[in-house]
Amino acid sequence: MESKNQKTAITSERIELLDVYRGFAILGVFVVNIVIMNSTFLNQDEFAKQWTSSLDIAIQKVLQLFFYTKFFPIIYLLFGLGISMQAVKLFEKEKLTKAFFFRRMFFLFAFGVLHILLLWSGDVLNMYALLGLFTVFLIKKSDKLILGLSVFFLLFPFYDYIFEPNANFFNSNSCVYFSDNF
Repeated sequence: MESKNQKTAITSERIELLDVYRGFAILGVFVVNIVIMNSTFLNQDEFAKQWTSSLDIAIQKVLQLFFYTKFFPIIYLLFGLGISMQAVKLFEKEKLTKAFFFRRMFFLFAFGVLHILLLWSGDVLNMYALLGLFTVFLIKKSDKLILGLSVFFLLFPFYDYIFEPNANFFNSNSCVYFSDNF
């Protein structure tokens, strides 16, 4: 029989601080998306043209300064951290397989597509799933290769040309997040 302390140790493996960071980042992304979620325009720039008063411009500057470029990188970091933490845990148990991540990314992709089709066209979960599939192939690669690829993609100036066709395919404006926030 397990004692109460052993059971608590087993169930408390989740890092609650990461959940707090996720909630904080999702709140920030929500604040950024409130305007476009409320828009009847397909193009956010067209929608924004109607807000030209000094107060509107000041609020837009505050949003740009404190929200637009701050919360998306946090979400991206936490997504990658989650994948790596799962990979390390599975590796330690000698159960690390690509099938596990393919299955997770497939369900994330399917959920994202359903969300785009049924609720809001600006969802980015399908893009996360595609990028998550890419990371599956890098899990067991050398640190030097991963660092080199990280620097390359950080400095790579052509995100729009790569992600825009995918976003258009899913009738999504998620390519805006990649081009505006890197």
